[in-house]
Parts: sequence; structure tokens; C-alpha cells
Amino acid sequence: MRNGQNQLSMTLLQWNSKSQLEDALCSEIIKIIHEAIVEFGDARILLSGGSTPFGVYQKLSKADLAWSKVMVGMVDERMVDNANSFSNFGNLSQVFQNAMEQGALVLPMVMTTADWAKNLFLVKETYEPFMHRTDFSLLGMGNDGHTASLFPNDAASEMDLQLDESTLLYTYAPVEPKLRMTCSKGMLRRSRNTALMFIGSDKMEIFDSAEKQNFPIYQLLSATPQVKLYYSLCP
Repeated sequence: MRNGQNQLSMTLLQWNSKSQLEDALCSEIIKIIHEAIVEFGDARILLSGGSTPFGVYQKLSKADLAWSKVMVGMVDERMVDNANSFSNFGNLSQVFQNAMEQGALVLPMVMTTADWAKNLFLVKETYEPFMHRTDFSLLGMGNDGHTASLFPNDAASEMDLQLDESTLLYTYAPVEPKLRMTCSKGMLRRSRNTALMFIGSDKMEIFDSAEKQNFPIYQLLSATPQVKLYYSLCP
């Protein structure tokens, strides 16, 4: 492991393998959950989808926690039915099935695909606890420098990145399924603890160019204090 600081003044934690990274990040999330339950009586965490962090989630789901006091939301979601293979909620709820049986709340972002306005209203209502307090958020980064579902060259994303409102919004991805829902920059940057996770030298090259390219990941992290980057060169 190597510790250091990058141009965003975030802590870099580098690991020799993805497995070591997963163990360390899982331990960090468990610690944050414990501390939040002691301090506030519950814990509220936001997790990203995709394949990269699922090893962390598999380990986290087996942790001995007071799951009935844990609320799990999503950083973003594809606007598809929850049974669809693209659904972050569908994949997360499978991983956290044991935790859900012990009382954990895993909250979807898609209530209806038929009425977008109604869905946005319902999601804002459901995710209101995270707008008041989020104890931990796990972010990822795409090859185009996006994070959450805040994309380059997307009008809704670019407008949100200029604002500081704790809310949720629809954006458009460059690939299918294009319609997405995401926590706003203002909501994510207020998380009490934030981690960014990615693997491989290609991703680090993208991250190193984020400021010059003014990618969404840079715009969010430059406004977010106390971010930890969990990185492994090797899978």
C-alpha cells in the first residue's frame, strides 16, 4: 500500500491487488456504519453500480452489523425495470439479500418507468433521508470521466455541475440505456465520507487528466472534502 496526495488533495490508498483493496474498503465502510449508528442511531450509505465494486459489496453483505439500522441507496440508476439486468437496484438487492432479511433497507430509484415525473417525485421523497445526512458514498469513474450519472456533453449533467442543490435528477448517458437518474453534485459532495474506487493504469491516466479536461469527476471531487481514492494497478 502507498499513501499520498494528488492535485485534488484527496488521500490515495494504493493496493497490490483488487482483493486487498476490497478488504480495506469493506473494513472502512463497516467502521463508518458502526460509527454512524452509535452517533445518530442509524447509518445511510450510497453505493455505485457496475461490476468493479461488487466484490466489496459481497464482503460487506456478510458483515456482522445491525442491519436493521442501515439504509442503502444508490448513487445513480438506469431507468429500466428493477428486474432488468441493467438495473443497479436489481443487482444490489441480490447481493444484499441476507442483509435485507435482517432488516436492511435497500432503496430503488425506479418506482415506475411509465411516468417519469411521478418517478422523480417518488424518488425525491424516498431519498429525502440522504439529502439530510449521508454517512458514506462510494463513487466510480467511467472512461469518459463521468461519475455517478453526471456525464460530459450532457446538458442536464453540465447544469447540475454548476449548481449546489441536494436533489436527484434525470440525465442522458452516451450509451444505452441512455436515460439515467442520479444524485446531484450538491447531494454527493455533502456526504460525510466519500470514496472513489477504480482499477488499472488506464483509469489512472484518465483520472490524472480530469482537471485539464474538466471532467465531471474533477468537478465533483474538487468540491468534496476528505475523499479517499482506493486504487489497484492489478485486478
